[in-house]
Amino acid sequence: MVLGIRLLDKLVTPASDPAEAVPQEVDPKLSVHYQKALESASEGLHAQALEELKESLRENGAFAEAYHELGKAYRNLGDLNRAIKAFQSAIRIHPQRVETYTELGVAYDSAGNFLEAIKTYMRVLRLTPDSIETRNDLGMAYFNIGGYTEAAKAFNQALQIQESNVRAHFGLGLVYVDLRRRELAMAEHTTLQDMGEEKMASLLMDHINREFY
Repeated sequence: MVLGIRLLDKLVTPASDPAEAVPQEVDPKLSVHYQKALESASEGLHAQALEELKESLRENGAFAEAYHELGKAYRNLGDLNRAIKAFQSAIRIHPQRVETYTELGVAYDSAGNFLEAIKTYMRVLRLTPDSIETRNDLGMAYFNIGGYTEAAKAFNQALQIQESNVRAHFGLGLVYVDLRRRELAMAEHTTLQDMGEEKMASLLMDHINREFY
């Protein structure tokens, strides 16, 4: 059972090959095209944002923030392959940018490339060990490849950080359903109900009913 967790041709002649881009500090405020792209993206005009970002990268091919936003624009337009390439370009320029690794992991996940998603989430956790959302994302990626032990471990680690985390309880419930541990799955359902999360509790119960009844 595969559950997506969150929902990329080549760029039009960038100023330089991303693989050869020289890391440097770029002030985003100095790029008019970049600022216009942010404005367009905030208004949901992702195709327009995309063109502005390409112009910004023609001006400076070593602009990590622009590649990061380019990846988001491609993702929002449904082009996951290009999104992944853009995030990778941003990381080559700025290897410690947690936000870009997170976006890359989600893009891999959305594309169904769960093994690469797992590798990327692990990198995020090395940089930010207390990221609850990343532990949940990691858990779902393991779940989607049938790695139930590792999935449960990731969800439990998220709960150690935040005991009332809804995604982690729901994820654990899914693991128990697939392992046919009905009592444990029902316990997670009850926990979600007690937390007032009726929608998630109902969704988990749907999975329980399909598996056991």
